[in-house]
Amino acid sequence: MVLVSSLSDLQRRMTYCMIYVKIMSIWNHPPKNRDEITTMILADVKGKRMDATIPTRVYNENFRTRLREGKWYLLLDYKVVLPTRSVRYSQHPYEIEFTCKTSMDHVRSRSRWNFFQEYDFHMIKIAKPEEKKFVVDTIGLIHSVEPVEILPWVSRPGELDEEKRYITFTIKDILGRFMNCVALGKACEDFLLQWEERVSRVQYTHEKIIASIRFWRISEYKGNPCLLAEEGCSRTFIDLNFPDFDLAHYISAFSICEEEELKEEILSLWKEPTSSWRTEIRMILADEKGNRIDATIPNRHYNWNFQAVLKPGLWYRMSDFEVLRPDEKKTKYSCFPIEIKCIADTTMWPITLECPYSFFYFVFPQTVEFAQEEDKEFVTGKRFCNAVTTIKRFPYVCQNGGTYYESRYVAFKLVDYEGKEIKCCAVGRCCELFVNKYAQQISKITYNYQPIVVVLRGWRIKEVFGANVLMSEHGCSHLYLNPRFPDVDVPRYIHDFIENQRADDDNVMMEVVAENQ
Repeated sequence: MVLVSSLSDLQRRMTYCMIYVKIMSIWNHPPKNRDEITTMILADVKGKRMDATIPTRVYNENFRTRLREGKWYLLLDYKVVLPTRSVRYSQHPYEIEFTCKTSMDHVRSRSRWNFFQEYDFHMIKIAKPEEKKFVVDTIGLIHSVEPVEILPWVSRPGELDEEKRYITFTIKDILGRFMNCVALGKACEDFLLQWEERVSRVQYTHEKIIASIRFWRISEYKGNPCLLAEEGCSRTFIDLNFPDFDLAHYISAFSICEEEELKEEILSLWKEPTSSWRTEIRMILADEKGNRIDATIPNRHYNWNFQAVLKPGLWYRMSDFEVLRPDEKKTKYSCFPIEIKCIADTTMWPITLECPYSFFYFVFPQTVEFAQEEDKEFVTGKRFCNAVTTIKRFPYVCQNGGTYYESRYVAFKLVDYEGKEIKCCAVGRCCELFVNKYAQQISKITYNYQPIVVVLRGWRIKEVFGANVLMSEHGCSHLYLNPRFPDVDVPRYIHDFIENQRADDDNVMMEVVAENQ
């Protein structure tokens, strides 16, 4: 039996194959009536979605009672068929149909991501008919909630009055655009319970409340575009953190859009070529809470010559800027949901701000080793240098304006307290910088093979020669050897590392003595 890695690889009439899937949504489980089927929205490790149906028949294995939403399973012995119903939930051209031999075995989590695929409000408002055939996710700040109403229709046989109740609420995105949402039946009751519980808390002080909407369908309400809860699959979460995005970052994004001035520190600044053979200045900024955000200074005329005073590590008061959603075609350098773009009236003037933090985001070795595609954002690391290779070259053609100097790289390993390693690869300018700084450290008269602490900032998780490594990125990446930062105590870090190594050596010696007795 063949193991398929992605739902996108499934073709019609495929049967003898297995795949790891996560149940994103499941309903009619167990079925209310004998002739009803159970429906699911499945996702693979890459977040690709596909519909699946479980007909009411006898199965060789009793797996149905173990199915839980949000869990991972190994799916075996199923059929890939054309959609049998007019209602669809995913964009996949086929759907999975269970046979009597199908089984779903629960397995450990294959990814920590919840595969939240945020749909832009503008795309919802201009959605084409084919885009209304599948369900979407979105997120926004709850702006208003209307009273519960009842649809004026005649009840169907067995239908409860609750299924005719609906509630309308409006959410606002980080760019100030509004979208109406209509929750009907069970989705109405679910939203109402969460909303009333949230606003009735003793500590509630009219702060921003974020609604995460999953598997809703694009529709119309009173002649205007809206999101309509789909029976069975739709889910609503209020102020819930997903691994895919940070709720605190999202709330901070609203604050940035509402502020006329920002106090930001420049963490990194560099020039980057554009598709029009020009260059623009890119920056990674951080506020007093440590939130990182990308910023762009296009190559144009500005009313104030603020670019001459820009320097990494200093604080600035920024005003008269534009807030945009990140362009999918451009490289991202932070996980913040918005980015800043300078306009003609933008100003950035230096200020004095006492802040004892350097805003490092340290990464664990297992995060690098088992990184998913969504993990490959910019991260930093603080570890001890364990091994260094000679300088080598990548066998690729240089980019426009590039030189062979930029293809040079050096590989080295960082080790933490537990002896776990992170492979790193410094390319181009970072390669020369690391080699020079490392040579200076080991050539000192006082050097006695003591550990060397390496701090990386703005490095990306990438796959190099079949393994995930921390790799420097052109322009924004920095590295420091035995640095002095207010929030990085290098002497204490070295002392703790040495003590931990001695404890490990003592444990090994005690085990050897015990074996020889």
